[in-house]
Amino acid sequence: MVKAKLNNHGLFPSELILLVGKGEPKESLRNSAQEQNVDENARLEQIANLKASVGEFQFYENLALKQRRNFKDQIAGLSDLCFCVLSKSGDLVQRRYYNYLSENLSHDSLYAINCLKDLLYRSEFQEFEEVNLWSDSGPHFKNSDYLYSACLELPQIFSSKKFKLNYFMENHGKSDVDDLVSAFREKAQVSENISDNNRVYNFQIYRKDAIRGLRIRAKVSSGFRNYLSFYLGDGGLMACPLSLPDPSKYFNIDFRIKVKRDIRTNKYAPDRSNPLGSDTNIMGSTSRNTQRTRMEMLRGIGVSLSI
Repeated sequence: MVKAKLNNHGLFPSELILLVGKGEPKESLRNSAQEQNVDENARLEQIANLKASVGEFQFYENLALKQRRNFKDQIAGLSDLCFCVLSKSGDLVQRRYYNYLSENLSHDSLYAINCLKDLLYRSEFQEFEEVNLWSDSGPHFKNSDYLYSACLELPQIFSSKKFKLNYFMENHGKSDVDDLVSAFREKAQVSENISDNNRVYNFQIYRKDAIRGLRIRAKVSSGFRNYLSFYLGDGGLMACPLSLPDPSKYFNIDFRIKVKRDIRTNKYAPDRSNPLGSDTNIMGSTSRNTQRTRMEMLRGIGVSLSI
């Protein structure tokens, strides 16, 4: 397979019932105390969430700055495509991370497809008979080129394997790939292969000058984006609007193969000619301004920003 919320629990004050007028119970004071306590818990939870967001933002800023310093004499940026491979043997679950780094900044389907093929050609993948591919709905994954490669081309290249293509819903899909960020925090140095108990990290170089030939796509007649899972069955290309494990929920869909010359171009990072600045482009200007506003809000209420 290619995956905290802070809860504050407070104790409500003892029940307080006042008898007034004709002896009817008056609970307004108790309700008021409860509402104040709930509001306080909500405020503390909001502060904790903001502080966590600011801490994550500062970590990414520092990480981006270190990356720029390491490559300031070479290039301004790198592409990094990560695959997390989950396999199970008995009760042992192993996670292997494969990062493809490149000076080629063309984040398109060709980049994703070429890296996936290279991954499957590795010797450690020859033993697997079923391959379940999972990815978010980013444009370099969720497109008709990737559908053709995963469901039609790869089964021909690797005839002993069965492939299933799955997508997370839009704006979702946090997965084990995201765990790699926390692993980088613990790694002061990076080598080609790093072993960490049941986690293995591999770093590969994707060629800078990707060869572009024909672009082959599987155009789904009923709309490719309406489905989240695909596989090639005996009756043709099968699909389901959700990523369900039950094959009976899938149905045959019509598609046509479209072939044309790939006119997309390779993009490269410019040479580092300007001195290293203090700011980073890890986020857009709007996101950076939002995070800085949050930091000022926290400082205004006396919350420490140390991480």
